Amino acid sequence: MLCLVSIMTQGEQKYDLTPIGVLENCGIQTSICVTTLKENGNYDISFVGHDTTFFFVAGKENIELFRENLLSIRNKYIEWKKEALNNNMQDTKKTFPFYLPMGVSWWSKNSNKMEIVKNHVFTPIFVVEKEYENYAMFVYEQVVSSNNETKLVAWGICSEEDFDTLLFCTEFENVKKALQNKNLLK
Repeated sequence: MLCLVSIMTQGEQKYDLTPIGVLENCGIQTSICVTTLKENGNYDISFVGHDTTFFFVAGKENIELFRENLLSIRNKYIEWKKEALNNNMQDTKKTFPFYLPMGVSWWSKNSNKMEIVKNHVFTPIFVVEKEYENYAMFVYEQVVSSNNETKLVAWGICSEEDFDTLLFCTEFENVKKALQNKNLLK
């Protein structure tokens, strides 16, 4: 498993990247990593979206809220998918009544540096694409960095297994085990 967030470690490596799981990301397989700041041991959970944008959940409070809301979204996803199958729904979009607190970052060709948006509130949507037999939770939003650079970012989950993987990878005990295996956490 390869952590694709190495772009964040240009110059002297200040981070340790620990793979913890794999997300199918609606056909675009990507690693879920624990990114640990070497100087103080703080960590975040990160993965790559559909266009080499890095999504991350930072801070214990945000990770707990992210997990709580992701579990609620997972349950609503299962309910809406069952409803879509039972009612033979065609192309449909619905907004989930929950949000995901996350940050994003990307390498900017304009400024030749990393652009970071911290603590963005994403509102995921449920999408039914009957032609492809696809039932997905998508995050698809435009964000603005502190340098006023805008970017359209996207990632998705197309199965209960991906929800379960992301929930597993953000569970503190699983993060703790992964970091202990690399002697990064006592």
